Amino acid sequence: MASFFDDLRPASFRGISFLVPDDEKAFARRIQVHQYPGRDAPFHEDLGADVDEYNITAVIHGPNYISKAKSLEEALKSPGIASLVHPHYGTIQVVVMRVRRAHSTAEGGVVRFSITCQKAGVAAFPTSAANTISALSGAGDDLFSKSLADFNDNFSILRRPDWLQVEALASLSSAADLLSSSMSKGGLKEFAGSILPGEWDLFGDLGTQFVSIFQSLSDLGKTPNKTIVGGDTLTSSASSTSVIRVLNGVSASTGTDASAQDASGRNKASIDLMTRSSALAASSKAARYATYESREQAISIRDKILANADALMNDLGKAGWNSTWSSAASVSGAVSRDINQRIGRLPRTAVIRPASVRSSLDLSNRLYGDDKAQIIARAQDISIRNRARHPGMMPVKNLEVLIDA
Repeated sequence: MASFFDDLRPASFRGISFLVPDDEKAFARRIQVHQYPGRDAPFHEDLGADVDEYNITAVIHGPNYISKAKSLEEALKSPGIASLVHPHYGTIQVVVMRVRRAHSTAEGGVVRFSITCQKAGVAAFPTSAANTISALSGAGDDLFSKSLADFNDNFSILRRPDWLQVEALASLSSAADLLSSSMSKGGLKEFAGSILPGEWDLFGDLGTQFVSIFQSLSDLGKTPNKTIVGGDTLTSSASSTSVIRVLNGVSASTGTDASAQDASGRNKASIDLMTRSSALAASSKAARYATYESREQAISIRDKILANADALMNDLGKAGWNSTWSSAASVSGAVSRDINQRIGRLPRTAVIRPASVRSSLDLSNRLYGDDKAQIIARAQDISIRNRARHPGMMPVKNLEVLIDA
């Protein structure tokens, strides 16, 4: 028989999941009413939108509901802006204003949180610029360290049946295959042989092997035309943005059950979480070297990293990897701050579709005017940006072009 909780929709805050039976949203305009002597009609001055406020009931129940409620309480107490994933409103950035917690032993044990939060805004006045590059590096290193510690606490094959070792090797092979496939799709196939292990040392320091792989991958974009990996000097056109795209393919959710408690399930979850955490950490470190071609590219990369981080944090919360969860949140914040700071300095792009086959020079002339040097420079950009086979024959299809460079 279905219970009341089966009909509720899931939500999460800072990666901690809960159910939402009901909620309220308050919104308004900030209206200043002016009334003058001798006038019957007032004047209403609109000062802009008032802050959106959400009143949410969060429910946690079932096995281990006390520990889960404690995790949510700690997340709600944490300072600063955070992501609230709501079944109706989607993902919104909020600031928690106040919370009430109620506990009941009915229905197998339930904890209810009454949460009041407001939609976060942005600073209205200039502030000093933070060293976002240093923050990216520090957040990435911390995530490597914390995930390594949580992995070592949860993964175990010592004094276990042989079939557990076989399963662990299969999971490791799957992780390596995923990374190899992502590198091939991302144009980094030539590096795979130097970065990926020939075989896994199952009884060695397995977590450190993960860290070493992804640290090497994060450095590929450091010197695009000449990269030293494992003592070998490799030349390539690898860019930091292509490295980040590869890492995004690895840090995405795989659907592995992160809440498994049996030995086999915990090992599989540990390998999955270590792989994704390492990929996210490497993304943060690779972003130090990123040179974005446009605002749209930077925003796309930022949003993918943050989406993967949110999904990872949700699974880390299920698995009880609390230290790694906190570090992943720091990486998410560091990436967001770094790219947001750069966006304003980047050119915007637009998509055009020529009516017929034209040369890149012709398109550049039509788009950017008659300055000879600019026509040539922008023609080269159009050709490279759209991977044209020949700059003299740009195809009749959607083409990306700069509009305010």
